[in-house]
Amino acid sequence: MKSLSRIREPVWLHLTENCSSFQARDCNACLNQIFKEKTFGNSNFEESSLFATQRAFDSYCQTCEKDVTFNSRIFLTYVTHSGLKKFGFDVCSWPLYVAIVHTQPGRLIFKHCKSPTNQLKMKSTVSSRFVFIEFAPEIMEGLIMYEKIEIDNSFYVLKALMRNHSVHFTCAIHNDKKWLYFDDLCKNVREFASIELIQQQFPGGWFFAVFELFCDNDVDDNKTASATQTKKISENQGIDNHRHTTFY
Repeated sequence: MKSLSRIREPVWLHLTENCSSFQARDCNACLNQIFKEKTFGNSNFEESSLFATQRAFDSYCQTCEKDVTFNSRIFLTYVTHSGLKKFGFDVCSWPLYVAIVHTQPGRLIFKHCKSPTNQLKMKSTVSSRFVFIEFAPEIMEGLIMYEKIEIDNSFYVLKALMRNHSVHFTCAIHNDKKWLYFDDLCKNVREFASIELIQQQFPGGWFFAVFELFCDNDVDDNKTASATQTKKISENQGIDNHRHTTFY
C-alpha cells in the first residue's frame, strides 16, 4: 500500500497535466485522452509495441511528385455508432470494425503540401501486445463482448473490462481461467466462469475493453477460433436485429 501511495500522486499529476478531463478527478474523465502520443511521451519501438499497433503506408504525392511513407500508431480504438454505420456494421459487429481501423489508413495528409493522400499501400504493420477499445455511450446498451477477436490475422483474448452504471464504475478481470468482478460497494470479489455469465448478471454499461495478443502457433486452432468468432457475430446480429433495432 505504501508503494501504491508513492506511485499514485505522480501518475495523477502526469494525467492532469496532459489530460484536461482528468483535472477535476471525477466521473467525467475520458479514458481515450490517456491513449495519445502526448500522454505516452517519447517511447522506443519495444515500448510502443506493448500498447500501440504500428503501421507504415507507402503513397505517391502528385503535388510534390515524390514517394512518401507514412508512419502511424494506434493506441486506442474508439467505436461509435457513426463509425459502425460507415462500413455497414451493426453494434454486434464491432470486432470487424476494429479490424478495419487497424489495417486501413483512413484519411492522411501529406506533411509538406497538405494535400490528401490517395492509393495508400500497406508497407508493414506490427501488432501490439495489448489492444485498448472504448465504446461510445450510444452503443453500450446493445453491446456484446467476445472472448476473442481477430485483427490482421492475429488473435486477441479479452483480459479486462470496465463498466459505468449510474455513474458507478466497476471492472472485471480475467485471471486463472475465471473472471473476477470488482465493485468497491461490495465487500467481496465475485467470481464468474465466463464473460457471458457476467454480461447476463450485469447487462449494459460496459464501455472499455483490454485485449491481449494470443500467442499460439497452432494454425488449425486459429482457424477454428476465426470460424467461431464469425459464427458468434452472425448469431448476435440476428439477436440484435430482433431486439435492438433502434441502434441502426
